[in-house]
Amino acid sequence: MQQNRVEIHPNVQQSCRDSIYIDISFVPCVAEPKMTIKIYGMWASTATSTVLVTLLEKDIEFDLIFVDLTLGDHKQPDHLALQV
Repeated sequence: MQQNRVEIHPNVQQSCRDSIYIDISFVPCVAEPKMTIKIYGMWASTATSTVLVTLLEKDIEFDLIFVDLTLGDHKQPDHLALQV
């Protein structure tokens, strides 16, 4: 097993230096959590499609929340509250 050397700060007392052992071979590599973006729109919308294509090309996770523009869902108070 390969041991990696760690520089210890010079202000640490010698008695403490002798008892310090750090084994970094078992430290798991933790990936950053992926962020999921919420997209409110209609897949047939040109603006929404442009955003979706970009997210797919960049391999970014997203949730498409369907908003029916033909029925005026984007003008309802609950949807307008999201824009604040």
